[in-house]
Amino acid sequence: MELYLVKSVLATLALAMAIFQGASMAQLRGWIRLLPLPKKALVPAHRAGGALTFLLTLGVLALCLYTVGQGARLYSGRLYLHAVAGGLAAALLLAKVVFANLARRLLRWGLAVGVAAGVCLLVVFLSSALPYFLGWS
Repeated sequence: MELYLVKSVLATLALAMAIFQGASMAQLRGWIRLLPLPKKALVPAHRAGGALTFLLTLGVLALCLYTVGQGARLYSGRLYLHAVAGGLAAALLLAKVVFANLARRLLRWGLAVGVAAGVCLLVVFLSSALPYFLGWS
């Protein structure tokens, strides 16, 4: 299987999980009623989804670093944007994990950090996986 296909599929899964995370948090806050889960089941699902999103993002990051180590270079603005957004997404997701598990007093920033991480994952998808799937790269 081609490495770029694996990276694109993992990035797409990470984006899908980020969308689930946004929907589950919006439902937990009472903003929407979209997911057919009670609140007691939604809280652990949101935590597990966050862990999965973080692991998928780390997987994509590791594959990207491996690709760069194999001689891939950043030649376009799209790739620079992709690299910055990917690194920022991983850092923001790490911060969110720290907030949720180790520094609960900082959890008030969790929503903003989560939204920013989701936007970064969307930028990563739009700047790399989508062009790959459409044959533009």
